[in-house]
Amino acid sequence: KSTVSIAATANDNVGVVRVEFLINGNLQCTDTSAPYNCSWRVPNPMNRTYQIQARAFDLAGNSGSSSISVIGR
Repeated sequence: KSTVSIAATANDNVGVVRVEFLINGNLQCTDTSAPYNCSWRVPNPMNRTYQIQARAFDLAGNSGSSSISVIGR
């Protein structure tokens, strides 16, 4: 197993209150201050594809997200 750092940038005209990091749709961690990041321990077995999503929320509860697919190695 290896641990990787996941990072995201987020901004809003009112302010970002938190960024959630999800792995295959499951919440991995939440960061409430920039720079937004999360440590993820890649599970065994290796060579599997994972969907990583960063979801940012503003003060009004609005959200935006971005996602990528990665292969754990």
